[in-house]
Amino acid sequence: MARGGQTRRRKSATPENEIAGEEPCPDEGPGGEPAPPMSLVPVPSAATGLARLDPLAGYLREISAYSLLTAEEERDLALSYRRDGNVQAAVRLATGNLRLVVSIAFQYRNTWQNVLDLIQEGNVGLMKAIEKFDPHRGLRFSTYATWWVKAYMLKYLLDNWSLVKFGTSNDRRKVFFNLRREQERLRLKGADARPVDLAHQLDVSVRDVVEVGRALDHKDASLDAPVTEDRTVTGASLLPAVQPAPDEVVAEEESRRILRGQFALFAASLAAREKAVFEERLAAEDPLTLQELADRFEMTREGMRQVEKRVVKAFKEFVEHEMTGYDLRLQGITRERP
Repeated sequence: MARGGQTRRRKSATPENEIAGEEPCPDEGPGGEPAPPMSLVPVPSAATGLARLDPLAGYLREISAYSLLTAEEERDLALSYRRDGNVQAAVRLATGNLRLVVSIAFQYRNTWQNVLDLIQEGNVGLMKAIEKFDPHRGLRFSTYATWWVKAYMLKYLLDNWSLVKFGTSNDRRKVFFNLRREQERLRLKGADARPVDLAHQLDVSVRDVVEVGRALDHKDASLDAPVTEDRTVTGASLLPAVQPAPDEVVAEEESRRILRGQFALFAASLAAREKAVFEERLAAEDPLTLQELADRFEMTREGMRQVEKRVVKAFKEFVEHEMTGYDLRLQGITRERP
């Protein structure tokens, strides 16, 4: 329902006590920061001209037109929607609690700058609460809806905190929502917030504490962001090149061209049997075995090995006279394929 927020793909959420493994503190956000009272929510004056250009201020002004609901009104609307499928009753139940969503979103404004994103997700949680609410349990709808609104907001924070997904288990989600608060509690006690102690307090593994803590401490950085004061050097420009330099590529290709020419010259001086040994075994990427060559020329394997030995000797002499300066690593040229 919030305007000005970006359209994002949403994932299903469950109440926060199921996500985090324990009930959240209503006065704190996922980072442990204190939440502001409802009175701190900025409601712009209608006479303020600049407020018309602020999507958040405009949204707050729009929802202020809807009055809050009493406990009796909430119950009657919920009964009408649940019993009769009255969509208008559900709409009134939602509009009467839009300010509740805003109040909860401002609890996490220090964690996520775009409050409209949180309001948008919270409104989805509000509609989910309307769908699931049972008015016969004697609970106020606003109390019940708070859990669903927070669940969707915290799920959004968890999914969008980093491009690298780290909240992939219940233990890691518990660490994400409670790590900062537990660190502060240990600090006030005068104790060091060591990963081992934190893992013991949160009943999770030390690895989960270390990896989630690293993700919370270091935000994602763009490789295209400038890293110097004159903004001429980016992070990507400092990375080592994956591909070789153009002059190295040209030099290597020229060397391969010369080698292929020399190999062809040597092969032209051989008889058919020796040429097959050289081209299909010694110089081949997928060499044939001695037995395969021996069967083709109706020889024994030992006889073909002697032919190969003569070819290797001849090739070494050719290299010494015609290809000086090349290191062809001929020591292993006669090694057989397994």
